[in-house]
Amino acid sequence: MAESTLHQQLVKGLAQLVQSSRLGPWFLLLDSRDFSHGHAGVPPSLEDVRPDLYAVEIESRHVVIGEAKTPLDLENMHTEKQLEIYFQHISKQASGHIELAVSLSCAGAAHALCRAARHRTSTNVPFRVSGWLFGPGGMSFHEAWNG
Repeated sequence: MAESTLHQQLVKGLAQLVQSSRLGPWFLLLDSRDFSHGHAGVPPSLEDVRPDLYAVEIESRHVVIGEAKTPLDLENMHTEKQLEIYFQHISKQASGHIELAVSLSCAGAAHALCRAARHRTSTNVPFRVSGWLFGPGGMSFHEAWNG
């Protein structure tokens, strides 16, 4: 299925957030047609799902799994399955967290989905939901909520 423009913008926003969130250099795998971020390739499949972003901070080995969701693709069984698999995967790493990028209007629902998935997997993995607004000329605004 072809990615929507909004989904591509959210993936790009994820990459920017991850690369600016910590000090060290990143090994970044990004599922996007935009190759301007210097990423190394396509993220790995985790069980039978593939995240939009998989990154490892080189020095600390901190792992980030990122997922971008458009409003019509947020609240469904596939997203719940993805989040559960991502929480389980990160819980097996020494350090890591999950990033979920959505439209700003969906941030509350996305946060609730992440809290529920973390509870179902009985993990203590941190997550961050970023809500985005995109404007003309590449202008963007985002706000983030930790969980």
